Amino acid sequence: MLNNILIAPLQILYNLPAIIVAFTIHEFMHAYVAYKAGDDTPKIQGRLTLNPLKHIDPIGFIMVILIGFGWAKPVQVNINNFKNGRRDYIYVTLAGVFGNFILAFIATTIFYFSGNLLINSEAAYSIVRAFIYINLMLLTFNLLPLPPLDGFNLLTTLVRFKNMKVIYTLKRYGFMIIILLSIVGVLGGYISGFSNLILKGFITFLSFIQGLVG
Repeated sequence: MLNNILIAPLQILYNLPAIIVAFTIHEFMHAYVAYKAGDDTPKIQGRLTLNPLKHIDPIGFIMVILIGFGWAKPVQVNINNFKNGRRDYIYVTLAGVFGNFILAFIATTIFYFSGNLLINSEAAYSIVRAFIYINLMLLTFNLLPLPPLDGFNLLTTLVRFKNMKVIYTLKRYGFMIIILLSIVGVLGGYISGFSNLILKGFITFLSFIQGLVG
């Protein structure tokens, strides 16, 4: 249902608003929830802002344009400042993907209820579709339990590992593992499959709501 967007020059232009907003909201949500939990580190470092320039990593930005997945500058937090350290860190970790989840749902809702209007405008259709795809991509990608992604931070917070060598090894080679998974096609299959599953859930829910209101 969610096909890969062709990376053509015009499509890159259509993708840019979604990439900028998705990355900005993802990192802002991390910073905002951390600040509310008692840590002012993001504010001191200038990350408690919706200014995209404070959040976008140039290499990660180019990667998502060219190959469909990438990353922003990670928000640094000090867990010792949290009111409830472990619980609050889980909230902070999930805040970014929650922001992308909400953006993807809003874009899907617009797409679902404005079908014919969007079809008549290639630009509007492509931009809204990009908002769905890019946000679902960031959501699913960041949930991978590999460093330096949010999924890894969540895993190591929820699970107590007896053998810390495993953690250190993953931290050392995590990025290389991600690249390898991308090369062999596993990463793309995971992102596409998980994204389609979430999108189907959105559409099922919207169909239910449409049925209720007649």
